[in-house]
Amino acid sequence: WRENVLARAEAMLERDKNHPAILIWSCGNESHGGKTLWEMSEYFRNTDPSRLVHYEGIFWNREYPATSDMESQMYTPVADIKKFLAEHPEKPFIMCEYSHAMGNSCGGITDYTEYAYEEPLYQGGFIWEYMDHGIAVTSPDGKPGFAYGGDFGDRPTDREFCVDGLVLPDRRNTPKMDAVKAAYAPLKITLTDTEAVIENRNLFTDLNAYDLVFASSVNGKPERRAVLRADCKPGGTEHIPFPFALPEAGLACMTVTAIQRAALPGIPAGYEAALGQVWHNYAVARLTLPAPQLVEMDCNVGVKGEGFEYIFGRGKGLVSIRYNGVQLLDDTVRPNFWRAPTNNDEGCAEPFTFAFWKTAGLYARCDNLTAETKGDFVIARANYTLPDGQTLPIDFAIDGAGRCDITMTWQGTRTELPEFGLLFPLRRELTEVSYLGLGPRETTADRTAGGKMGAWNYNVRQDFAQNTPVYPQECGSRTGVYSATVTGSGLNIGIGFAGDGMTFSALPYTPHELENARHLYELPRDDNKTVVRCAAFQRGVGGDNSWGAKPHADACFAVEKGTSFRFTIQK
Repeated sequence: WRENVLARAEAMLERDKNHPAILIWSCGNESHGGKTLWEMSEYFRNTDPSRLVHYEGIFWNREYPATSDMESQMYTPVADIKKFLAEHPEKPFIMCEYSHAMGNSCGGITDYTEYAYEEPLYQGGFIWEYMDHGIAVTSPDGKPGFAYGGDFGDRPTDREFCVDGLVLPDRRNTPKMDAVKAAYAPLKITLTDTEAVIENRNLFTDLNAYDLVFASSVNGKPERRAVLRADCKPGGTEHIPFPFALPEAGLACMTVTAIQRAALPGIPAGYEAALGQVWHNYAVARLTLPAPQLVEMDCNVGVKGEGFEYIFGRGKGLVSIRYNGVQLLDDTVRPNFWRAPTNNDEGCAEPFTFAFWKTAGLYARCDNLTAETKGDFVIARANYTLPDGQTLPIDFAIDGAGRCDITMTWQGTRTELPEFGLLFPLRRELTEVSYLGLGPRETTADRTAGGKMGAWNYNVRQDFAQNTPVYPQECGSRTGVYSATVTGSGLNIGIGFAGDGMTFSALPYTPHELENARHLYELPRDDNKTVVRCAAFQRGVGGDNSWGAKPHADACFAVEKGTSFRFTIQK
């Protein structure tokens, strides 16, 4: 065995020694420790003293610590990396695997990447892994798809555990890659209200290799633009005052991007290497109109005005929204506390922990509905009872213009939830989304890096088809959303949603439909409905690993007595 191992080391070194991309020799992966592996490391050092030697196995067997020139670990939480280095500063530290990219993942990645700039001993790491390993097949529905473990009658099987990459099996980038690009950016651009602070993280490139584009916008519409250049040596920091003031109206945003000036191998001229943003949302005065008409009947309560009509079922809640005579709902609006579990959720048993919340909104009962006119509003209150007896009042305050301010208020004790918001099943034609928020693709509470505040558009079905993981799970959310409009071909009206940096999603499926499928072909047809969810928060997706690690604390949210979520729907 010893001779075979050393022969493999010799063959690898002779094969690859002239490749300039080879920086470190590795003694293997996940093979524990021992004298033979130490001898392999010595062979590398003696034969090629120009390169370092790496071996993660010393973490499990410290008998021959000299096998590796660096401390190497897998999937260690950042807090534990800090603790280890405080106690063992003898060697530099590398994460040979981290941020397990299985399914909807890579949350909290910047906690790892930023620490590399704080602690010189921490040298960063390697994401596991680049690509999904699904196999292209024709699915039972006759459409192209991807197969994975268990699809060939193989038992036992790890099922979708090989589907764990930053790109899909056909090499399409997923939204996870947006966050990775931002985390690995060569510049860190931080904005105050008056200046850009640019940290040049390049090792050899001056800041003057980039055009610095300052651009202001209001509600996603460009206002002013200027292109500046600055000198800043590698490792330095430059403070650059804004060339013009940040606007003070609407959703006012200043964006600074670093654009590659000259083409480099693999990097075209004009490439956006890094960005930074700051924004403020300025309230817009609302027109005051007389209160709409309140119509109370035995089973329903109606609120109507010029071009709009809302109907509340006494035992159901909001059951109908008509704008300009067009019915927009496909089913009853209901509270929602659930999101389809991700691979990471299943790995740390969160579906078990939060099981109650799957049915809490699905089967919440509207026990009491009241309505009254107060000043310029008609206020309908739907009092819901959850399956455990807790109560949840939701107020719908409708003004004469048809705007409906919705406020749901938690009455119970402090508890963590996967999500806290409302679910709107909309009719099938409503598939075009325009929104102001972080985009253009999915962001999550713990993966906002790479999202850019602005005005974005997408088609619900196309967005899902392009970006969903191979194994169906929660996806498609947009964070930091201030407004969104959903429209559709053939309709002369849509529905608008407005909030204060809420979490918004529009999918062809409910969370429960996503959860019930192991493959995309097992989902219902994607043209049955559009499911919009507006939420105060959605729990982060996590990503430290997929077999026990929870999302970081700042992406785990709780409600307590008095917690409320307020947003608006309007025509």
